[in-house]
Amino acid sequence: MNVRTLTICLALACSHCGLRAQSGGGEKIAALIERNDWFALEQELPSLRETASPVLRRLASTLTDIFFNRDESALAGIDTLLGRHRQEIGLSTTASLVYFRSEILGRRGEYGRGADLLAGFFDEMRPYVSEKDFPAHAQLRRRLDLLRDVPPPRLVRPGSDTEIPLRIEPILHRGELKGHLPYVAVGIGGKRHSFILDTGCAAGAFVSERFAREAGIRIVGDSILASGIGDRYAKIGTADSLTVGDIVYRHPVFIVMPSEATADTILRVDAILGLDFLRAAGTVRLYPKARKIVFPAERTAAPRKRSNLMIKSGQPYLEALSDEGDERLLFHFDTGNASADLHVHYYDTHRAQVEAAGRKNAVSHGGYGGTIEDMTVYTLPAFRFRVGKTLCTMENIDVNTQPVLAMQLPNADGALGMDFIRLFDEVTVDFERMSVRVRK
Repeated sequence: MNVRTLTICLALACSHCGLRAQSGGGEKIAALIERNDWFALEQELPSLRETASPVLRRLASTLTDIFFNRDESALAGIDTLLGRHRQEIGLSTTASLVYFRSEILGRRGEYGRGADLLAGFFDEMRPYVSEKDFPAHAQLRRRLDLLRDVPPPRLVRPGSDTEIPLRIEPILHRGELKGHLPYVAVGIGGKRHSFILDTGCAAGAFVSERFAREAGIRIVGDSILASGIGDRYAKIGTADSLTVGDIVYRHPVFIVMPSEATADTILRVDAILGLDFLRAAGTVRLYPKARKIVFPAERTAAPRKRSNLMIKSGQPYLEALSDEGDERLLFHFDTGNASADLHVHYYDTHRAQVEAAGRKNAVSHGGYGGTIEDMTVYTLPAFRFRVGKTLCTMENIDVNTQPVLAMQLPNADGALGMDFIRLFDEVTVDFERMSVRVRK
């Protein structure tokens, strides 16, 4: 659904904080950090770290811990860097690490600690910079402060697998099929409601104001900035619990869109179940052809292999390879996207091939905060790439010629939504090992 709460992009000024003055592996680590190439850093760091300085090793390890969902190690690394190495890492990196630490604390339900950390950062920086220079920090502080008295979220589940129905509905706009969306039944206050299952929603859940009133969601504050195609202010609320099958998720957080807004400007949407719940569940297996979802009770005992999934700016991104295997591709992994598309970064990188092979067209994009009308795209008859060892073919995929999302990663090649999911018999998303596995 392309809904996300406002987050921060990492601003690492290696050349200004002494980390650029490296040689060998250290120089390569610094270059990967500056390029925001986190998959390459995660893969190559073990072989490079011995020739890097201790500070750069710690910074690189901490960043990969942050983006690959290793919260305990990330917090320990952030504490070391902020406590011992502020002079070496510089102000911009310090600000980013403070943000990341507060974000992790907020996700764990330690809202007051996260808000206080940001308040202390602002107090410390006040002689030099203003809060207006850090709008994402200010928004995160406000959100955490509003949640200060809300108990931490907690997932309570049975000892066996949880299996629930998956409803996949076609989406029509002006009589044209725009793709499909996944729906699951969610219980709140003793009633069952239909929610879109959306990995692209960074909030715990995203609901309309009308739905919040009917479901008894308690509003705890407003003026929370949420971002999709555009930016809109929303409210924030909570409830005692929500249920998915026999899984109980206690004290969920809801982003509540105002009455005059919709979660999607093309499709009326009242309720979205987002990434927080899925991360808490650990692993989810989607069976789109069998129309079911399974949340395994047992965690796999297999060792963690190379990750092909990361979470950046509150969003999951999947690494894939081109059909020939000579190009690494980065995709937004968004089940709330009714279809799939390639982004302007891919278009700029492959413009000649795209314009030669594609059919020029105009499409509209709708999402929270706005609509893009009649954007020029090139429709490719087939686009092939590999996820792991599995060859994937997307037919009639659009290549966008301009950015769509307000906070789209500039180096993302595209978005894989339900058109991608529906290719397979099984899609397993493992948020502990940060992997996506597909099976036909």
